[in-house]
Amino acid sequence: MSEWTKEFIDHWKHEFRHGNEFDMDTCRDAIDEIERLQSELAAERESHRWIPVSERMPEGDCRVPVLFDVLGASLLGVAFYYAAFQHFKTIDTGEDFDVTHWQQLPSAPEVTE
Repeated sequence: MSEWTKEFIDHWKHEFRHGNEFDMDTCRDAIDEIERLQSELAAERESHRWIPVSERMPEGDCRVPVLFDVLGASLLGVAFYYAAFQHFKTIDTGEDFDVTHWQQLPSAPEVTE
């Protein structure tokens, strides 16, 4: 949460607690900020969800975290996805498993010197 958002929320908590009246512009600003935060949260949730392989596959060749089925048990692993073959192979053993879901890796952190 940004510092501005925290201050905004703290300000309005204080105003509501003390029964202060609000003008329409202030209410619109609050609604706009709430809608912005809801949109940001939805995008964040979408970027961290497990994607069923029945929905879509990764774009291009890449390494991704996967859930795969082994004798009816879901296991977590890392696999390399071969886009040309639409196929996953586990990184550690190179075996083929029935991958059920995959997830995008987050962006690498920025390196500051």
